[in-house]
Amino acid sequence: MARDIEQFTLLNVRSQLRRAAQHAFAYYHGAIPRAECERVVDESYALLDKKAHIRHHLVPLAEKWSIDRLRQVGITTGQLVKTVPEVAFVDRANTGPSQMAAVLLQTYARGRVNVSSAGSAPGDRVSDSVLEVMAELDLDLSSAFPKPVTDEVLTTLDVLVVIGDPALDLDPAEPTLLVRWDTAEPATDQVDDVRRARDEIDQQVLRLLADLLGRATSR
Repeated sequence: MARDIEQFTLLNVRSQLRRAAQHAFAYYHGAIPRAECERVVDESYALLDKKAHIRHHLVPLAEKWSIDRLRQVGITTGQLVKTVPEVAFVDRANTGPSQMAAVLLQTYARGRVNVSSAGSAPGDRVSDSVLEVMAELDLDLSSAFPKPVTDEVLTTLDVLVVIGDPALDLDPAEPTLLVRWDTAEPATDQVDDVRRARDEIDQQVLRLLADLLGRATSR
């Protein structure tokens, strides 16, 4: 009986992943081949599954992540055209600073920048303290989740921001601007420490956006 349930679960997951790939294919109006959509969705699910303790939300998370990844894949292969700068924030766990930086830049940029984040050794979930201090700014990170660095990120970026010391051997494609922020992980998970890190990151994000927009207008 247990074997039958396990087999049913696997078949159900595969069916959900095929639907997720179809949604991704439709999202880009067929510009990216269906087989590539299926590959990225399956890979995204497998990468998230390595760290997951609760699996019933994994397919929707894999689909959400795949939409971003497929944009980057499409830009790399020439199937999609880059319309705004691509920026990624990378730290060790992708549970704190990189997530805060990404949502802050996305909010300030208002569609003028595509933003992603990742970790060299992704944790299980975004810190509760991070959720709390970002909610103080009316920014909801409850649907954010840690993700690993993937190859296509490094080939599409205009700016790669490495936060702290994630011990990454990064070789981003030119002409990516590699920026290193000394901002470390908060000393503790106490709200006051996380809030101080948030405020420091906020100022760095504003300077980065000003630089990005200044370079865009000078072209």
